[in-house]
Amino acid sequence: MREMDRRTFLATGSLALAGLATACKKMVNALPSGVRMEAVVAAAKAKEDAAFTVVQAVEEILVAPSSRVSFALTNSTYTTRYTGGNMRVWYAPIGSAQPARGPVAATFHDQGLGDKGIYVARLNIDQATNWSVFVAGTPAGQSKEFSGGAAYPAVTRVAGPGPGGKAISVPTPTPANHRGVNPYCTRTPACSMHQISLDVALANGKPTVFVIGTPRFCTSRVCGPVVDVLQTVMGGFTGRVNFVHAEVFVNDTDAPAKQTLAPAPKAWSLESEPVVYWIKPDNTIVERIVGPTDVPEVHDLTQSLLA
Repeated sequence: MREMDRRTFLATGSLALAGLATACKKMVNALPSGVRMEAVVAAAKAKEDAAFTVVQAVEEILVAPSSRVSFALTNSTYTTRYTGGNMRVWYAPIGSAQPARGPVAATFHDQGLGDKGIYVARLNIDQATNWSVFVAGTPAGQSKEFSGGAAYPAVTRVAGPGPGGKAISVPTPTPANHRGVNPYCTRTPACSMHQISLDVALANGKPTVFVIGTPRFCTSRVCGPVVDVLQTVMGGFTGRVNFVHAEVFVNDTDAPAKQTLAPAPKAWSLESEPVVYWIKPDNTIVERIVGPTDVPEVHDLTQSLLA
């Protein structure tokens, strides 16, 4: 999606293109393997008992050996959000005669996210096409086993910098120089990730964690408090890793209605937010996460920059 209409789109639940939403009893271990996705879904439907909806936390996924796929699980009216439990994922290119791949474990991430927790699975996505992702398991506190599915488009590259590419050196707001962005941070109180401008961070020989997001306008089902999460993690890396935050919009009076991007997200060709980049000292991006990510995931990815 262009500009920031993604937030409105997600808020309506329009990304929950399940189509496959089914549920079944005692079916995770009983689902067939080595068969096409249609057979996996049919086996689940045959034991249908209840249903959940897969709410996609990202618009698209990257073609990569360990592509990060994230989603929330709710009931059909989005009034109940399922958490935890033992969830498995099957996946296949839509329309392909290939057997469905999986099951792959989907882990629940919620530390620091409050009620915006999500499931994350790492999948071997090897084609730039639309992928069917089918989820099955028993959420925490439930006695039934559920299943549901969604369609994810896979792309070989994103609009702005992505994994394997180079970070773009651009000045970002600091308390001393807002660079035309007011307020320079919409978090209350302002976060601590504005002490150094991104262009300075990228030149000081340390790895950098860079987040573009607007805390005040993070309102959809899958827009987690990522700036708060990074604020929690950064203290453990003081002096070793740069943490930099840039707001999405130039101000908070006509945003997000006018959707006027601030200089940094414009330079980085921002299309979806919040988005976090993990950047090596040579300015190579090693990971990019759109949407929610929790404290342990952020900590582990940041620690890997120091390896």
